Amino acid sequence: MVSVVFSYDTEEYQAPWTDEATKVWTDLLTKHNLRGCFCIVGEKARVLRDRGRRDIIEALKAHEIDYHSNLHSVHPTHAEYLNELNWDDGVRRCLMEETAGILDLQDILGQRPIAYCKPGNSWGPQVAYSMSILGLPIFTDAPIEFSPGHPMWFCNQLCLKYHLSFEQSMDTKNRFEHMKRNFLKIYNSRTDGYLIMYSHPCRMVASDFGDVLNFKDGLNTPREQWIPVPRRPKAEVSAISEAIDLFLGFVANEKIPVVTYQEIHEKYQETDIWISLETALNIL
Repeated sequence: MVSVVFSYDTEEYQAPWTDEATKVWTDLLTKHNLRGCFCIVGEKARVLRDRGRRDIIEALKAHEIDYHSNLHSVHPTHAEYLNELNWDDGVRRCLMEETAGILDLQDILGQRPIAYCKPGNSWGPQVAYSMSILGLPIFTDAPIEFSPGHPMWFCNQLCLKYHLSFEQSMDTKNRFEHMKRNFLKIYNSRTDGYLIMYSHPCRMVASDFGDVLNFKDGLNTPREQWIPVPRRPKAEVSAISEAIDLFLGFVANEKIPVVTYQEIHEKYQETDIWISLETALNIL
């Protein structure tokens, strides 16, 4: 049996109006009695708090809260600063940069994250190791997967890869059918393991990423000079929302097993193995 994870890179903090998309996603999942995994940037959680969006914060609490870095694309990114540091200094820097974001998520949303999702393609092995130290045993959207749909261990984290995006269907004519067809093509090709279908909530309402406009290729645009995030037309937003509603209803009606990262970890986590002192000394 294939287990499905619905994962959401919840990162857009530049445009307050994009917050509504997160609420739409949480409400649609809850409507169909499904739990999503929301990988939230530390700054996103802070702006939800500062904007007084208790409605969104409370809606998120019905789902699993995971971590998507403290500031996402602000430079220097993980890859940029790790490139200049040795292993130990890189781990120290990552712990220093990311601890605050994890603590803020726990404080604001009332859950300690279990999974870490890398921001874009910026990562390094020191990040995976640091996240395991910080108590996050899952690395999702990991850059490595030897066997599709089967996790692997790396730097003491269980690594999972994204397989399919909701966004591939958002700009098509028959969104629901496209979504369903893409999903079933992968789902029916497997007999076990996991399948992760992901989205960025902001893409339901925005036609581009604020990070692309303000931080791509080394840009570090000051907050007061941020290029505005472009909106999708209202009719388009409604059509996308309706297609997602239909798709989630289809998944629920078919009784396809939808799980969280916590459940994936419980399935694959390794139990402690006791060895003799003599064996341990021989290893050393």
